[in-house]
Amino acid sequence: MNRFRKEPILELAVITVHSPQSPLTTLNFLKKIGIYRFLPDNNDSVEELKKKGYSKDFIEFWKEAQNATLSGQREGLRSFFEEKFSELKTSLDMLDFRVQKYFIIMNVAVLVVPILLSVTSIFTGTIDPLSLIMIVLCTVPLALAPPLIIPREMRLESPRPLVFLPLLLSLPLYLYFKEILVLIGASVISMVLTYIEEKRKIKEIIESGEILRRAAQSSNIKFIGVTDPEQLLAKRVCGFVKALLVALYIQLAYMRSRDYFKATSKLMSIFREYLAALSKLRERALGNFVTGLIIVAVAAASFAFVYHTLNKVSSIGAHIPSYYGVRVLSRSELLALKEFFVELLITMSFSFSLISTTREGNPLYFAIYFAPLLALSYTVFEVALQVAPLWLKL
Repeated sequence: MNRFRKEPILELAVITVHSPQSPLTTLNFLKKIGIYRFLPDNNDSVEELKKKGYSKDFIEFWKEAQNATLSGQREGLRSFFEEKFSELKTSLDMLDFRVQKYFIIMNVAVLVVPILLSVTSIFTGTIDPLSLIMIVLCTVPLALAPPLIIPREMRLESPRPLVFLPLLLSLPLYLYFKEILVLIGASVISMVLTYIEEKRKIKEIIESGEILRRAAQSSNIKFIGVTDPEQLLAKRVCGFVKALLVALYIQLAYMRSRDYFKATSKLMSIFREYLAALSKLRERALGNFVTGLIIVAVAAASFAFVYHTLNKVSSIGAHIPSYYGVRVLSRSELLALKEFFVELLITMSFSFSLISTTREGNPLYFAIYFAPLLALSYTVFEVALQVAPLWLKL
């Protein structure tokens, strides 16, 4: 057992609580059909589980499963599930506060610091592009934290690798030609492909709920909407929803026990709570993307005004007395600075696209947000370059 892997305890709990078979028999069945291969043998003791690296929560669950099997009563196991499910919903309510802390740090790293250093270059005539880009690049691990702290039960399955192909192909072209429009165009294609993947995943979750709803009304396979119960195991949906379908599969596999309707009605109720929590998370997380759009737009406008000022200073540099100690940037340095600002906007857009994937709980969906962030920041930068002379009246 991998010591660093967190076991899907909530999934195991919801299946065993609503299974017509005893908890340990159910767990053995799940291991046998290959859904949860990491499960220990039924006769493993607590000490053996600790030696194998199972977590404290899993060991607690295993004890409840053993007690329920021996006593024939599942109240302790049911309480365990309800407690963990409640903790899941509470953690989502606290998520906004945790994400905001990351946003404050990122705001300083990608907006305040680069702008301050750029402004000082007006007077010193020197700027270290590499240092600024490194500062922004350091926010990438930070931006990964919010989507990764999303509970695994709320994460969408990863999109197919094909969605990243346009972006990957465009990178060499951008590095060679230094043409950002190539990167924007490719990112738009990746955005569309990833968005389609996301909608497909959400649709699969909704369809799973429809299956559970029908199952709560009838045990007839055709009415439920599947031709074979095995189809329930083949569905590729996020872990917790898959667990609800596995619980339904077990109900159907054991000849529709007398508690079938009670169990399936409860599964449907749990799904509704889960879907409400997921929808709430996605709605709140959308604010992260909007905040990112505002920050990159402000940064782009600020960089444009700094560049215009440096450009203006260079044009009148010959008339500035030497005792002012102002170093004027050359034309080649100005062109390099403009290119650097564009690269800085690309890096910033990537960072904020990662933190925006809090909505999916999976950073691999960054392409959905990268294209609009990059397109907006570059557009604002170019527009601000045209507006700056009129605004500053220089």
